[in-house]
Amino acid sequence: MSIRSLLFLIGFLFLFWLLAHSWSKLQLILQNIHVATFIISLLINILGNFIVSALFQQLLAKYGVVTTYATVCQLFFFAQITKYIPGKIWVVWYQATLLKTVGSTSALIFTNLDLMGVLMLHTLVLTISLLILDYNLLLSLLFFSSGWILCWLVARYCYLFRILQFLLSKFKQIRPQLCPCHANIQLSHLLLFYLLFSTTYLSSQLILFSAVFNFSLDESIHYIAYLGLAWIAGVLSIIVPGGMGIKEFFFIFFAQLSNQTVSLDTLAAIAVISRFWLILQEILGVGIIFIWRKLYYNSS
Repeated sequence: MSIRSLLFLIGFLFLFWLLAHSWSKLQLILQNIHVATFIISLLINILGNFIVSALFQQLLAKYGVVTTYATVCQLFFFAQITKYIPGKIWVVWYQATLLKTVGSTSALIFTNLDLMGVLMLHTLVLTISLLILDYNLLLSLLFFSSGWILCWLVARYCYLFRILQFLLSKFKQIRPQLCPCHANIQLSHLLLFYLLFSTTYLSSQLILFSAVFNFSLDESIHYIAYLGLAWIAGVLSIIVPGGMGIKEFFFIFFAQLSNQTVSLDTLAAIAVISRFWLILQEILGVGIIFIWRKLYYNSS
């Protein structure tokens, strides 16, 4: 068993322990869940993934790969499932099998790195903005507004590409396959992505916490911030597939660090339901793309 598989298993067991530890709390929560509102939160979050797919398409074009939006959606949505397979290479491998164009593998590597950089930066800025909202509304809005400029700099320019290109060029077998990089993402396009994705990101989770936990707006905002920080920690733990267990551990850590009066049962229940909600919207997203592609091929 590889180290990644072992860590994934440990993370899964930790999640299972959280499930067992909060089972009585979860039973009470599930009896009072507002199913229709829960489904709405899922659909809004899936809409957010369609918005991210539009950015993914522009980033691919930045590296010389032009393809249809339908294909890009398939690349992005299906890759959300493959991230749970030990070995990050499987995400790029699957995407490359769909494109089958010269230089697509290196373009996909750089595109995924750029996209992850933008999403992590967006989540970090939004999280900090939410945390300082209690202290100063104006400062929170100003900090959030500055985030789209930072995201645009990461998405538009080729700084990361040049660094990685230099490192990859040291390997002779990779050098001929390196893709070009063109700074072609407009500021207005990134602003539109930033606003739309922020809206779906916040609203989907606010609706989730209202549907499942009946939290107040203030409580929900804080838990969304902790989940954002935990998601970043999960992404940075690149050796653990899907951040399994890492996201849940850091969510509980940050939440308890901020408010020690909240019971572990409640935090464990939030962590478990958040993971279930994430996996469920990933599966539903794949189903939507599968039906869309079927209808597209049948019509053509």
